[in-house]
Amino acid sequence: MKVAINYPFFKCSDDENAFFSRLAEISGFEGVIRDQQIICLTIQDAFSNLALEQLDDISAIWHVQFRVLK
Repeated sequence: MKVAINYPFFKCSDDENAFFSRLAEISGFEGVIRDQQIICLTIQDAFSNLALEQLDDISAIWHVQFRVLK
């Protein structure tokens, strides 16, 4: 499964590090590609339901939106 996340505004480098650490802890996490505006995650399909719940939590903390690409 691929997921796109709008790039959040970070208060400091620790905030940014915490965000990317949380992404890496998502169940089934395989990788991340980031650019200036979008972060793309790859997650194993077998973990998709749990991963979406975890993404909901992360999105609420950092006030970002995400969408499933496939």
